[in-house]
Amino acid sequence: MNATSNDDLTDGLNTWALTRLDALRREADSLVGLYWGWADRQRKARPRSQWGRLGVRVRDQRNARSLPGAFGVEWFETYWVQGHQGRRAVHTRYLRRGKGLRYSRATLSRVAKPWELAMADEFEDHFALIRGLLHSIAQVRKVLRRHEALERSTLQAKYALYEAADARPQSRDMTDGPWE
Repeated sequence: MNATSNDDLTDGLNTWALTRLDALRREADSLVGLYWGWADRQRKARPRSQWGRLGVRVRDQRNARSLPGAFGVEWFETYWVQGHQGRRAVHTRYLRRGKGLRYSRATLSRVAKPWELAMADEFEDHFALIRGLLHSIAQVRKVLRRHEALERSTLQAKYALYEAADARPQSRDMTDGPWE
């Protein structure tokens, strides 16, 4: 495989990944919007003391190796802090997902009101599927980067071998072979 076809492969894969990330981002944004619409309707039907503190959002990944458009879907807790001059400020604290692709029910239940938990579970089923696809895209890119590194090292080793062969003196009659 030559450098041009590697570049074409990398460009094609990155284009595919960006397209998939964009589609998944739209889907995640739509689901997050549905969650917030549902939560808003539920809050309006309840006294303020029964409002939940659970929230979800799509958050950009700003990792050096991440593709532009890479994102995560994260659950968080909202809480209010008394600020200066009597103002209350809303703060968020992200919930830990753990090692899998899905937030556990136990993690969500620590923050969610009972009326929030059932709906959060249902949304989390879909978010876990999106996280699985995001992980798969990242793995494909990782394998390609590993393959490209292997091809580069193979090419460097081949050129080093050619240089070593050119630098070795050869006998005139070649009876002992070229590698004296």
